[in-house]
Amino acid sequence: MTSTSRLQARGLVRRFGSTTALAGVDVDLADGELLAVMGPSGSGKSTLLHVLAGILPPDSGTVTLEGRDVGRLDERQRSLLRRRSYGFVFQFGQLLDELPAVENVALPAMLQGTSRKDAVAIAAQWLAALGLAGKEQRRPGELSGGEAQRVAVARALITGPAVVFADEPTGAL
Repeated sequence: MTSTSRLQARGLVRRFGSTTALAGVDVDLADGELLAVMGPSGSGKSTLLHVLAGILPPDSGTVTLEGRDVGRLDERQRSLLRRRSYGFVFQFGQLLDELPAVENVALPAMLQGTSRKDAVAIAAQWLAALGLAGKEQRRPGELSGGEAQRVAVARALITGPAVVFADEPTGAL
């Protein structure tokens, strides 16, 4: 890992039965760097994000975040890593229908120990920054697709993660 790499992957391979989704993929991401993974449907883009994030294990290869080999972590440690170091914008938002937008955004901060009051205040700031002021109390079903996607973006950013994984983040915008 180079001294400037935040996230590094080497030789990632992931198969689903006889289908190889990833074949020897290498990735290096430095602080502040953006990487867009493009390709046709079914080419392994989502699989790559899930392997880099520690959601799926690679069949072979390594993923390192800030010098820590993600593959050597047990499930509890990987879960903590995802909560503390990663932000996620999933392809279909994955918002909690029961919660209003502001609470969907605040939830990751509360899981990290931020008080509900402070988390909701920070979440409201993120929603305003993304053009959703006045829609804090709307539930996902009351938002347009683009609005719901921006709620998901705010949720991914609220904790100041080291890495943000976004799977088709502009699909509904």
